[in-house]
Amino acid sequence: MRHVFTLLAMGIVGLTAATNEILAAPFVLTFNALKHDEPVANYYEGGYGGMGTGPGPNLGVTFPSHALAFGPLGPVPGPILYWDDHSKSNITINVPGGFDTGFSFLFTSDVAGAVWIYDGPDATGNQLAKLTLPDQNFDETNFELFPISLSFDGTARSVRLGSDSHLVIFDDLTFGSLMPGVPEPTTLSLIVPGVVATTLSRRFRRPQVG
Repeated sequence: MRHVFTLLAMGIVGLTAATNEILAAPFVLTFNALKHDEPVANYYEGGYGGMGTGPGPNLGVTFPSHALAFGPLGPVPGPILYWDDHSKSNITINVPGGFDTGFSFLFTSDVAGAVWIYDGPDATGNQLAKLTLPDQNFDETNFELFPISLSFDGTARSVRLGSDSHLVIFDDLTFGSLMPGVPEPTTLSLIVPGVVATTLSRRFRRPQVG
């Protein structure tokens, strides 16, 4: 299913980093093609990950050098997004083309974290939304990813993901939607505006690939 979402995003977005228009539709980053511990690097700008994976889809989305793919490893599905650099307390994702409506994702953690949405690049300009992420007592033997979303007014051009350490893991980063994985428009209309932090959880089992 995650691969279907990726193909959908690649088929309907078609954005370059130089574009200043709002993205045409919600899109999701799954990190599926990247290797374990591979820097995301320029993969989502139509370039390559830090270990040479690519070229990826040209969505015009940029990541800092310490943003890494993680897994699959043991019970952890993946690859998913994290950073293994204790000197860095956040990852800032730039979306020069902009997106509106909301930002949603799956996550788990062993520390508290936070998400900020800004209307400028590099976490500058007006803060459009903020959400504190609770400590989920991440257990590698019983791995769960929790869906979270934020809504906002205006056009966002950067997202900052932060924590006190590297022990926060993200997946299915979805731009322009209040449900991770690009929902149907009818689903969006049922969600109450405002910051949404759902208490539902999903247990993931990655299918075996021969």
